[in-house]
Amino acid sequence: MSKDNEKKPGKVELKVTEAYVRDAGRSVARIDYAAMGALNASTGDIAIIQGAKRKTVAKLLPLYPSDEGRVICRIDGLVRANAGAVIGDMVTLTKVRISPAETMLINPLDSPRELPEAYLVDALEGVAAMVGDNLTIPYFGGRLSFLVISATPAPTGTVAWLITRSTKFSVKGWSSAPIKKVMQVRYVITQDDVNAALKDGWSIKEFRVLGKRLIAIMLKEFELVDEGAKKA
Repeated sequence: MSKDNEKKPGKVELKVTEAYVRDAGRSVARIDYAAMGALNASTGDIAIIQGAKRKTVAKLLPLYPSDEGRVICRIDGLVRANAGAVIGDMVTLTKVRISPAETMLINPLDSPRELPEAYLVDALEGVAAMVGDNLTIPYFGGRLSFLVISATPAPTGTVAWLITRSTKFSVKGWSSAPIKKVMQVRYVITQDDVNAALKDGWSIKEFRVLGKRLIAIMLKEFELVDEGAKKA
């Protein structure tokens, strides 16, 4: 097929809704086959998700047949936060090609813990990420969060990478990367937790129901500190 006849990927605008339970933490976006066709995309391709405040990347998977034709994009709370979107928002998706990450510098957003690099690779293999995205991994019944500071190789287009089994991680303190602020995500369950978080400067981004519990998704903006500048 000549280049002139090749179908070029377009854009689609879809309404954000909750991810399927099985997709939580997988950094995927589920869309229907009509949207896949409009993007000239296939299962497993990567798309930019542009929200109202920022953008992120996620791997595309098809919706269940019962959701076909609803013009929706199912993404979990982490992807929504990375895209600056909430349930009910409209987001724009565009297919993109990204390079495998050779190295990635990430900063822990929870209490620092020494983790084997192989554990990070196992937990994050297949995840697409941009600078400024939050990543989460399971850890003893909970989750640890990390901020993507930088990665190699230098991107030729979209500043995003795909984590593979060959990716080498560095987990360090705040970097002098040209990012000034980042939104950290926190999940709280009880009213006392919500009140304490509000007093500490957190804001409520959205609520969601998990079983019989109502969970508040809280956001707080943090300044990135250049450790090198502090020591100088």
